Amino acid sequence: MATTFSASLHPTRTRILLITIAVALLLGYGLFAAQRARSATLAKKVFTGVKGSTATLVNPSHVIGISHPATGVFNPTFDRHVDNCSIVAGITEDGGQVLVDNETVRVIRQSRPNNVVGVLVQAGAGGVDGPFDIIGLCPAT
Repeated sequence: MATTFSASLHPTRTRILLITIAVALLLGYGLFAAQRARSATLAKKVFTGVKGSTATLVNPSHVIGISHPATGVFNPTFDRHVDNCSIVAGITEDGGQVLVDNETVRVIRQSRPNNVVGVLVQAGAGGVDGPFDIIGLCPAT
């Protein structure tokens, strides 16, 4: 007498063990692949606030220092290379420091080491020591 298909699918210890191992392997691989994809896509952030009048860093993250060679010129130094990062700066209001009309902030990269950027704070045609924030997003690799 021939065995029917449904009769051949009765659970046995061996079948249950094989199915459990297969599910565990697939689940483990899926979790491993998801973790790799997640960690590969997270960007590294570098940022700080700067009190313009004193060139003081405020709540820095991966910013280790700043130089202030001239009025309106600042050179923040990072603890990593930032040549492949997207960096922007913006004017901020710092406590009692008054903002100047038409104040602008620019980030300049040329002729600097790869862990330093230049920031120019200007109002009209001249530099001013106004407060600003700078933030950068860098690839995870």
